[in-house]
Amino acid sequence: MSSHQKVKKSSSASLPVGDGVPDVPTHFFITPTQHDSANMPAMMIESLPGLKTQRQVHQAAATQTVAQTPAPVAPAIPSTPAKSALPGLDHPKLNAITRAFLQELVNSGLMPAADVPRFLRALDDRVANITTKVRAADALVQLGFLTDYQSTRALNGQYFGTVFGPYRVMDKLGSGTVGTVFLGEHTFLKRSVAIKVMAGEGNDDPQLLERFVQEAQTLAALNHPHVVAALDAGFLTSDVESQWYLVLEPVLGGDLEQFIYNNGTQPIDQVARWGWQAAQGLHAAHEAGLIHRDVKPSNCLLSESLQIKISDFGLVRRYDTTQTPQKSVIGSLEFMAPEQLNDPTTVTFAADTYSLGATLFWCLTGKLPYPENLRTGELVDYLLNKDPITLKTLNPDLPDDLSTTIGKMLARNPGERPSLTAVAAFLSKYASPGVLTEVAKHLPNPDNFSTTESLRFAISTLESKLTEKESKVGAMRDAVLVALRTSVILRPGETRGHLQRVASYARFLAKRLSQLPNWSGYRGTESVNELARAATLHDLGLVGISDSIETGAVSRTPSEEHEYRTHPVVGAQMLDYLGERHGRDLPYLRSLRDVVKHHHERWDGTGWPDALKGTAIPASARIVAVADAYDRLRAPSGEKRGMAHEDAMTAISREAGTKFDPEVIEAFKSLAAQFADVFGTVAEDPTTAPLTAAQQATANIVTPRTVGK
Repeated sequence: MSSHQKVKKSSSASLPVGDGVPDVPTHFFITPTQHDSANMPAMMIESLPGLKTQRQVHQAAATQTVAQTPAPVAPAIPSTPAKSALPGLDHPKLNAITRAFLQELVNSGLMPAADVPRFLRALDDRVANITTKVRAADALVQLGFLTDYQSTRALNGQYFGTVFGPYRVMDKLGSGTVGTVFLGEHTFLKRSVAIKVMAGEGNDDPQLLERFVQEAQTLAALNHPHVVAALDAGFLTSDVESQWYLVLEPVLGGDLEQFIYNNGTQPIDQVARWGWQAAQGLHAAHEAGLIHRDVKPSNCLLSESLQIKISDFGLVRRYDTTQTPQKSVIGSLEFMAPEQLNDPTTVTFAADTYSLGATLFWCLTGKLPYPENLRTGELVDYLLNKDPITLKTLNPDLPDDLSTTIGKMLARNPGERPSLTAVAAFLSKYASPGVLTEVAKHLPNPDNFSTTESLRFAISTLESKLTEKESKVGAMRDAVLVALRTSVILRPGETRGHLQRVASYARFLAKRLSQLPNWSGYRGTESVNELARAATLHDLGLVGISDSIETGAVSRTPSEEHEYRTHPVVGAQMLDYLGERHGRDLPYLRSLRDVVKHHHERWDGTGWPDALKGTAIPASARIVAVADAYDRLRAPSGEKRGMAHEDAMTAISREAGTKFDPEVIEAFKSLAAQFADVFGTVAEDPTTAPLTAAQQATANIVTPRTVGK
């Protein structure tokens, strides 16, 4: 029987110390431990520039003194010490063995030099009673200067791997195929961290090493409140050993698997909150072109406030490559998308949607969406050929729409699964309380909520949430952007699908252009993400003009055209209002304003509202102008039918050097296949299925016309 098939409530137990830690996946469970941490003289540390180990600090200090540690004497007889290199070691009652042990701890980095006199003062008149290493270690633990784990390693002389750069190991948390995870502490800042150390044999295994380095680089490229943050990485080596290590933010609440096993299945609102958070974290990875491929409860870590943090990116694949060493099963079978069983090297973002759906299914029911007691071969056959069990089958009391949405996430055909943004939008209505729930409660109902009210609500949400602590700013930013974006969608002629497609086109263009000297600003992941967010709001100013003026109208009266051309200025004024109050806290408003105000400018200087010419037009606006024009030509609107892909490509390309930046057009032409794919797969309404290949071939065919809105 699968370990996830049934959930039983059980009392939580503290993790054992030392070698008794169970063999668990390479995520980490962190519980508060004692105070302080190791590294022997022959070791060498390679870490980020400017960081030194305790040992390096003491070696530098040692060059300025000629004092030497006294030679050991008989254990039971206190020595008469010579002048010591470390303060406190000249204590008249300090035993030679204890003195040597303390010197060893300081040299290794496990114990700061400043702690030696503090330790001896805490012992007071009991110093003379500490006559062996075991007694010294016990006293150090009892007084809080070492942890049990550090003490055991020190007594066994196992110092290698107890100090990594400025971080010392406090406890061992778990082990897996890729490595071991420790609870650590920054020696000087006294800040807790998690240290993931590659398994010893991994240094000789190219696949494991590649997976470990890939995880480090992936996490370093992501900056999202629902993805575990990478803080540092490095390579520890000695004459006989070497280890790669990755320093991560500590996550103090265990993981989702552990939580469900200990507490049982959870109510809808809690699971919906987790689902929304996980979807946001995975979407951030997808925006960076990364597919996780191993989403499951044990890789969803929980903070102390039960916030989800996606972890374990060791199996991640870039969307634009098929780089996986071999076509073997990669991932965890119980939560794996069917297509991943056939070939993990070619899966798309939809694989993560499936795995998240299976995770939410398990959190709500305690079971997986297939029959129990299946053997491995039977399970593989079921996943590939049969539809999953529905939520309503296992729990008739669950809402119909929740069962339907998770059922779509578990569709065997990847093309039938909703996007993660659509999943997050749906789950938000069940995830109260929360910023996004408050937005969703009001905004998605155009019958009861006008565009003016939605904008007012967005601004008030922003103002109230900016007073909260910094860790919530990212989530609040996303909520405000959703509010503003929804106010645009509510206008006639605007759709969620159009905004998502324009963002996708812009992302492709920015990445392709980043290879050119003048576009190096888009070589970073965050700058591309910022552009994509801005692209979804390029027509923000439309909320300030009459609803009777259609965005995609074939013709307008002179007065309608005049009013329509004010919308970039209206949008810029709205952002200026926010910027005056909150610009310091929301630096992305500037790049957003560039897109909103200037995406109607023309390369030849005949555009509006400011008649900017050439490179005077912000780069982001030049990209979005092409992305928006292509989608406007392709998508039907009112009486206007859409244009065929090839015709739209030709029409836009003819405008190089007049309406559009020639470099952007060259990138656009090289991305023809990607543009066609996005248009064919991102529906106007994300809850509807994407177009089939046959529908794409016959839909929206009209005679080409002049480029424009």
